Amino acid sequence: MAQDQSVRSGSSARELLRLRALAASAPSDALTEIKHFLTGNPRDPDALRIAATAHRRLGQKELAERAEIAAIDVSKDTPAILEAVRLIGEREFGEASRLAATHLQQHPDDLNAATLSAETAIALGLPERAIPLLEEVLTRAPSYLLARTLLINALSMVDRLRDARAVLEPMVRRMPDAVRMQELMAKIAANQGDFARAIEASAAITRLDSNSAEAWVNHGDNLRFGGHKDGAVAAYRSALAAAPDHGRGWWSLADIDAKVLDDSDLEAIRGSVQNRADDPEHLCNLEFALGIAEHARGNHTQAFAHFSRGNVVRRLVEPEGTRLVPEQVDFYLDKITVDRIPSLADPIAGQPTPIFIVGMPRSGSTLVERVLGRHSQIEALGELPVVPHMVDRMKLEAPDSMVAQLVSDQTEKQLGQMGEWYVARAAELMKQQPKPYFTDKMHMNWRHLPLILK
Repeated sequence: MAQDQSVRSGSSARELLRLRALAASAPSDALTEIKHFLTGNPRDPDALRIAATAHRRLGQKELAERAEIAAIDVSKDTPAILEAVRLIGEREFGEASRLAATHLQQHPDDLNAATLSAETAIALGLPERAIPLLEEVLTRAPSYLLARTLLINALSMVDRLRDARAVLEPMVRRMPDAVRMQELMAKIAANQGDFARAIEASAAITRLDSNSAEAWVNHGDNLRFGGHKDGAVAAYRSALAAAPDHGRGWWSLADIDAKVLDDSDLEAIRGSVQNRADDPEHLCNLEFALGIAEHARGNHTQAFAHFSRGNVVRRLVEPEGTRLVPEQVDFYLDKITVDRIPSLADPIAGQPTPIFIVGMPRSGSTLVERVLGRHSQIEALGELPVVPHMVDRMKLEAPDSMVAQLVSDQTEKQLGQMGEWYVARAAELMKQQPKPYFTDKMHMNWRHLPLILK
């Protein structure tokens, strides 16, 4: 096992301090002495980090990274690191974060501890804290796969999709058969509206894992939104071949075109309802699929019955929504009156101006966006998740029931920063020559109208 730095002998600690100073002033001499030190202490992570520092000062980037990766490898046996990993595995993220942060304060050069600290921050919904830690790790160990993957996730969580993709692209090229890398690419590209790239990535996943119903459904979704209806139908059929009772597969097939469902399909869905009776997530999608199919056939009474049963099951999956949403809306209506909503602000100089299209699904929002998108000065960006993500981060400060109060308490400075963040993230999705206006038709933004207006 690696020597625990906290119980290292006094003479060894003093020797490492001397070598650290020598690495800063005379790196070549330091490397000669570190090699001698490592013959007796081959798995000392601090010595390896000092060697990395010396190599960097000599401009030997590749050797420096090798030393950093070696230090990461041997430090995995450090008791504090082992305990933090165990806590993360048991989803004790708060305690793991505290332990990693304490260890990092004592050993600021420990890239393993920095990465674990970032991992716990992401798990706790604090990607902003993780990003600088991971960027520092990757400046010293660019090939460290875990840190690079975590950075992609953290950047995606704060809607910095362009930056996330820039980090991911070389990894996909280097590891084209890595399913996780292709999954990240498909997700990021789809969120960017680049469905050609999303289709390419999700197709790769289906080749690598052809028996995964989820992979086929996700591929079908990318094909659908990329304008390839027939391909999407075929992908959904492939999902159902892999898992005949897959709720989202049947719902997706019904939703894209209920006319493709024949009598045998409806019998199969009804059988799946029985097979999935104890699985609410699949069951509600199966009921909704039957509702869509019966509606398309003009059987409105049966359709309504299936939609009703699906909604009952959905409330089992999301019980809080039926209470919190009305409470939030009532609070807004009571506290944020017309006289407290500011008049329209002037556009930010040099930045595009958003046009929010707000409404319930199937209410005509797509038609409105298409009409506006035909204007030469307006770019249609579809459903942007940026506002909901900002609200999700606010929820970290208080429970759901207090979010409305948090919105009403935002200062002008905070609101200005949020507005600038929103426009910057949306601008990433615009074409190379941005137009003066863009649309955002995220349906559920009606829940966040007070924040948008403020």
